[in-house]
Amino acid sequence: MQVSIIIPVYHENNINKIIDSIISNETSIDYEIIVVDIEDQSTIKLIENEEVITTTAPQGRAFQMNKGFKLAGGDYLLFLHADTLLPNNALECIVKTLDAPSPYSAGAFDISIDTDDKILTKISKMASWRSKFFKLPYGDQAIFVKKEVFENIGGYREISLMEDVNFMQKLKRKKQKIQILEEQIITSARRWEKNGVIKTTLTNIALQLLYFAGVHPNTLAKYYYKK
Repeated sequence: MQVSIIIPVYHENNINKIIDSIISNETSIDYEIIVVDIEDQSTIKLIENEEVITTTAPQGRAFQMNKGFKLAGGDYLLFLHADTLLPNNALECIVKTLDAPSPYSAGAFDISIDTDDKILTKISKMASWRSKFFKLPYGDQAIFVKKEVFENIGGYREISLMEDVNFMQKLKRKKQKIQILEEQIITSARRWEKNGVIKTTLTNIALQLLYFAGVHPNTLAKYYYKK
């Protein structure tokens, strides 16, 4: 079994850090790394490891991750944000979760935020509870899925925001089982630090509520990327 690790990037100066973190994890699982940049290739130009597969797509995680899927040779797909670090046994966990006779078709890791801020730590715990209770992980939890299932449901809907939530909704409509693992990824606190913890959290909650109320994700994206 092979895992295709697909990383959508946008002006990511620390791309070699995430690649090195994957390679440094000793694993017996066969894997490949696919980095999908936007058309200016600003991140691709920084990649030092020649074994990494690179390509470009229109800007937007949905477009980039779907492009990565087209190049993927693995049986399982792992969609990894460029500011997220995997646990050491991540690939073993994915194979164990999805490999037959497992009933699960997709999943994600538990979440933790790289911070000492008490408020952010509480937010992290709330996000962990929400994803486990509703079986609705977000993209920063390193979503993984069987390649054949991804293809059968049409991949990510190519929208500018909420593609991760929409993807999970599609899986649920197709009666696919989703597992949230106990193992934790570590995601960067940079977006909270940049815009403020309270402001970022309230904005995210508002955007999610508006999405579930029926506002189109492309409309919401105008406010998200403006913040």
